[in-house]
Amino acid sequence: MDKKKYKVFLVIILFLLLFVAGCFDGKLSQNDDRYIELNNKGIFINEIDISKLKDKELMQLAKDETLENGVYGYSYADKNRFYIFFNGVDSSYNNILFSLDNNALTIVYETQHNKDSRNISLFLIEKKSEDSFDTIALINNNKNDHFATIYVH
Repeated sequence: MDKKKYKVFLVIILFLLLFVAGCFDGKLSQNDDRYIELNNKGIFINEIDISKLKDKELMQLAKDETLENGVYGYSYADKNRFYIFFNGVDSSYNNILFSLDNNALTIVYETQHNKDSRNISLFLIEKKSEDSFDTIALINNNKNDHFATIYVH
């Protein structure tokens, strides 16, 4: 391959990489295992492997089999770290998506009933500043939802 074709090839590859990166909308699916920044607003979301948790209180929450089905919030006093715990008792939470609109963090998900099962997921939300968002809205099966409980540490 001569130098001119090589340069054209590199430019095309660079263009494709930029195009694909520009198409990413900042939403995190439950199937993603990436640590991402949401809409370039200083909000980072990461799905946590519960088996590797070092925080004893969070581990206790995740292992509590008496906890009712629902979405739980767990906040630290510094207000820049917030955990979302999906506790699926006889149900599962799927297609979990995060988006940011007008200083409101919206979490959209679907619930399906699965008798005699327990499916859990844990997400860490970190924000660089307290101004990143001021409310969290939950949307379950296209309807407004609420936290079962919010724990403050």
